[in-house]
Amino acid sequence: MTRDHFVQLLLSDITSGYGARMGRVVVENNLYATAIDLSIEGLPFPRSIPSTATNRHKIAFRAAYALEHAFFIDMERFSPHIPFLIGAFSKAKNRSVHRHFGKITSTLLRKKRIVLPLEQSSALAETAALWLSDPKSKVAVKVLSFDLLSLLAPYLPWVSDLLPDAIGLLSNNPTPGIIARLNRCPRETRF
Repeated sequence: MTRDHFVQLLLSDITSGYGARMGRVVVENNLYATAIDLSIEGLPFPRSIPSTATNRHKIAFRAAYALEHAFFIDMERFSPHIPFLIGAFSKAKNRSVHRHFGKITSTLLRKKRIVLPLEQSSALAETAALWLSDPKSKVAVKVLSFDLLSLLAPYLPWVSDLLPDAIGLLSNNPTPGIIARLNRCPRETRF
């Protein structure tokens, strides 16, 4: 399947099962790198589709959505693309993509499927801290960013020092989702 055909599929109407269907397309056609590139808007835009901000936003979000589904369909087939995802993590400017990149990366760290060098761990933590502190970030992105920081804290002393401030930031007018996540924190750090 060509990249342009994949983009056409991404722009098709969302119907029931869209994410799983697109995830299978990524897995079956080995489109992991293409989905990552599209998520960060790193590929040239297909000539057959108007290059509008709306189309770019839709494609980035839907490519990340398909990538997340592909990741959970077959983590082993995703494995060779982990370095590419980690390299692209901080390049994702689309806030809708942050949730999917955060969920994949958080899962990789939680399941100990990756061990990152200090420089990459630090870059991930910096990006997660930016997403967490961004007032325009959605709740799910803030929670996933906090999870990433918590997972990276044992390896980065500066992140351990940052966690109380992150908890304070999340504790300010928390939503039910944030309250649920903070209640899983060690008792001495809860609000």
